[in-house]
Formats: sequence, C-alpha cells, structure tokens
Amino acid sequence: LTYLDLSSNYLSGPVIFPVAGNLLYLNLSRNHLNGVIPMKIGNLKHLETLDVSGNILDSEIPSSLSNCDGLTILKMRDNLFHGSIPQSISSLKSIVELYLSNSSFSGEIPKFLEAFQFLEELNLSYNRLEGSLPTQGVFRNVSATFVAGNEKLCGEMPEFELPKCVSRNSKNKGGVHKLKLIVTIFFGLLGITLVVAFLHLCRLKMKRNAQISSSLDDSMLNLSYEALLKVTDDFSSTNLIGIGSFGSVYNGLFRENGIAIAMKVLNLTWHGALKSFKADCEALKCIRHRNLLKVLTACSSIDHKGDEFKAL
Repeated sequence: LTYLDLSSNYLSGPVIFPVAGNLLYLNLSRNHLNGVIPMKIGNLKHLETLDVSGNILDSEIPSSLSNCDGLTILKMRDNLFHGSIPQSISSLKSIVELYLSNSSFSGEIPKFLEAFQFLEELNLSYNRLEGSLPTQGVFRNVSATFVAGNEKLCGEMPEFELPKCVSRNSKNKGGVHKLKLIVTIFFGLLGITLVVAFLHLCRLKMKRNAQISSSLDDSMLNLSYEALLKVTDDFSSTNLIGIGSFGSVYNGLFRENGIAIAMKVLNLTWHGALKSFKADCEALKCIRHRNLLKVLTACSSIDHKGDEFKAL
C-alpha cells in the first residue's frame, strides 16, 4: 500500500496510522479526527505527502516527524495545534509545500525555514507567531509566503505589510529617554513649586512686616510727652543708655503691646540742639540700613515744667 486517501469522510476519534512502511501518500483531511498525532508517524519513513488538515487535532507536532525526511508536501492547517513550530521539521530538507495556517502555533518563526532550498510555498497565517520575520529563502518571495493574522509579528519588508521591528537597544534607549524626560519634568515642576512657595513666603513676610509697621506707626505717631514719660519711668537713670552732644538716649517699653523703643531726648538749652533735631528728622526718615534703627516718630511737646520738649 503506497497511496491512501480517506479525506472528506466522517471519521472521528484519535488518529490511527497504518502500519504500511511503504506508504507514500496519506490524506486524512476534512474529517473529525481529534487528539494528538501519534509518535508512530515516524515509522512512515517513505512518506512524501501527509495531509491532516481540517480536523480537531491538538497538542504539539511530534518530534518523530523528523524521521519522515522524504516529505515534500505537509499540510496540517485548520487544526488546534499549539506550541512552537518544532525543530523536528528542520529535518524535512525536501519539503516543497508547508501549510501550518489557522492553528495556535506561537513563538518565533524558526530560522531553519530560510535554508529549505526546495520550499516553494509556505503558509503560516493566522497563528500566534511573534518576533521578526526572516528575510532569506522562501521569505524573499512574497507571493509564496503567507503570514497574515499574526498580530505580534514584525518585519522589514514592506510587501508583507507588517509593522517594523523595534530592537531591544531602541526599546532601552526609548526607556532611558522616557525616564530622563520624566525626571526632567519632575525636577522642573519641583523647582517651580519651590520658587512659588518661596515667593509666597516672602510676600507673607512682607505683608506681616507691613502690618507690624502699620501697627507701630498707628501706635507711635501720636505719642505725647506723658506717654514717653511713662515708658521711661520718668526718664529714670536706669533707662539711660547714653549721653551725646545734644541730648540723652533712653530705652523704654510699652507694656500694653510689649514694644521696646530707644528714644533720643534733646537738651534744647544746648546751642545747636534744635538745628540738630531738625537735621536728624530729615536724614533719618529717608535712611534705611540694617545697622540703623528705624525712626518711628518724633515728639514735639511741652514738659511738666512748661519747657519745650523734643524727642526722636
């Protein structure tokens, strides 16, 4: 027996291969055969054509298929095969037509298919193959190679209409660039946030100082002789800080708000004291320096003796 065609029947159940060692042609296509292809297929060493298309065969292609190295036509499409395309097929050097479409083969397309010198038609379409499409051998003939329906497959030949492959280096570079961009944006936003926070704090500080200054101005602008007399304990010697050419300097404390002041009381009996008072008023109201106390106000009044009183 060299030729056996049982195609397009209603055969069901597992595949049982004939024991005829001289079988050249075996066609079991378009039936309801299920299960696995038995390892005994390796006994058909003279087989040239094997067609099991259109069944419900599953599992992986058996490694014993490598013994059928005289195969020229292998059709296994429209089944439930899964796993990668096995290395055992690499022994089929005489293969002319190979059909593995419409199954669930996964993994990359093996490179050994490029080396098949006699391969004229290859159909791997509608599987779960991935990776880069080979470019040599039968893959150079677009009209003889079919790989449609493998969503994760990529390639450099535009005729196959596949997306271009992205190398690992490109992915790594892309990841590095993305990371750099994220870090740059993060620190940029952090810097902007810090600047805004700093400006906000400065604004609050200026506002607080302005409020304090305003409070001081409101409380100091209308100081009377009696008020100055009170905060210095009647110009007590214990409050005396120093004596200058035109007057004495006292410290004082407003107990109501806890504000401490330094006060220069002019001795108007000294020649030039009044002129010095006016000059100090004009100069100090315009001067701003960290080593100089701010002039809060000036007092021009009459003391308890009826004499003229002036103080800064």
